[in-house]
Amino acid sequence: MYLEHFGLRERPFSNAPDPRFTYLGEHHEPALAHLLRSVQAQGGVAHLIGASGIGKTTMCRMLLSRLPERVDVALILNPVPTPQELLSVVCDELGVAYGKDASSLILGDGLYRKQVAGLGQRRTVVIVDEAQSLGLDVLEQLYLLSSLEIDGRKLLGIILIGEPWLVDLLARAAPNQPSRSTGYHLLPLTENETRAYVRHRMVIAGGRRNIFDVDALRDVHHLSSGVPRLINTICARALLGAVAQRRRRVDRSTVRAAARSVLAPAGSPAIEVPDEAPGIEPVTIPRKSVPAAAAARARRGLWPWFVSGGLVLNAVVIGAILLAPHQPVSPPPDTRAEVETSAAGRPATIPPSPPPTAQAVEDPPRKPIAQPVPAARPIAPPPARPTSLAPAPPASPEETPRQRRRRERSDLRSSITSMPPAPDQMPPPEAPQLKIDMLVWANEPRERMVYVNGQKYVEGQTLENGTILERIEEDGIVVIQEGQRHRLRAEGH
Repeated sequence: MYLEHFGLRERPFSNAPDPRFTYLGEHHEPALAHLLRSVQAQGGVAHLIGASGIGKTTMCRMLLSRLPERVDVALILNPVPTPQELLSVVCDELGVAYGKDASSLILGDGLYRKQVAGLGQRRTVVIVDEAQSLGLDVLEQLYLLSSLEIDGRKLLGIILIGEPWLVDLLARAAPNQPSRSTGYHLLPLTENETRAYVRHRMVIAGGRRNIFDVDALRDVHHLSSGVPRLINTICARALLGAVAQRRRRVDRSTVRAAARSVLAPAGSPAIEVPDEAPGIEPVTIPRKSVPAAAAARARRGLWPWFVSGGLVLNAVVIGAILLAPHQPVSPPPDTRAEVETSAAGRPATIPPSPPPTAQAVEDPPRKPIAQPVPAARPIAPPPARPTSLAPAPPASPEETPRQRRRRERSDLRSSITSMPPAPDQMPPPEAPQLKIDMLVWANEPRERMVYVNGQKYVEGQTLENGTILERIEEDGIVVIQEGQRHRLRAEGH
């Protein structure tokens, strides 16, 4: 339906592979050159990794179209479950005859003879797509095939194409030979490449270049993250939405609505839009009028009630603390003894009390009430530790009770200060050592990655021991630990 609306000859955003619609971005040409160099090197294992829908299968088809005629290709598009089935598929692709119940040894021997017979005249490469679905035993068999040689010359080249976790599988399949596999990470399209990609496909399909607004193309890039498969799906839905709205151009709102239907999670109300939407006239459904006051009450949230309740509860707690009666503090047991007699046996001098005022004479006699002591902040007792505290010095004969209490508090503070640090203040244990398991280096810094202690990192990330990965080099990494730079070399360099 939208073909006639926009004057198109065919659908521009079909996910079916078509060489006419192929668009090579900034990172596609280097990836294709890397694969061609791997074929010319004749030997070893090369891999191309990238996210789902990034264009790996398209790169595989471009590679097949650019290979020389004297290169024999064994193409495996579907993952094989066992090493014996892998050898059977490779023999079938290369035309090696074998018996019905041939074992893996017989298959490998026939394949070896085939390659020796064509040595010097033709080259052979095995290309495996969706290689991240292969088992470890199948990957080990591929490494064994890449080791076939005669007179120092490799007989087979292996190219693996898959998603990023393929690197982890390769490290586990050949842990002692990380340098035998060279790879390239295919990145998504940039914003400018996304704009050129959409316009290129529209022109090939017979349409105009400016059907999508500039802002709409910017949203297409952000919502799809530059993944070509998502770009195709969102743009196809956007064209259908523009037809339903009877518009000749696609704007931002149409693109966002299309993206919501594409990116909606499973089980959500979003409905799949068919490729050809039927022409349906919009129907206006009358809405029941709702009074403004009722609508305002329905929109009003409950957060003011929770805030008010919290404030009232805090006020009640603070008032209860302030109005709680203070317990009278009784004098120390030895105060009365000091008042009656001094340490030398002579009576203590008590200052005379001030003369009573008139108001005090008229008032009836009252019982003495202990003066309330201001509430002090409670000090949490220190944790029990084996400490050796020196006994307090004997009190001076002329020392008053107030001076004695001050001296005791001073001794208590000095004893607390001299205690050893708490267990949670002890220095942290020594950080674990770093070991480089595998290193993938590229000219672009964002394409480099390294596996340290079994974890994957890129430049700028923090390792598991708090060390910052500053730079990835061809033969090692540079890290920053406690303000100092350290360089770690990879094994085998």
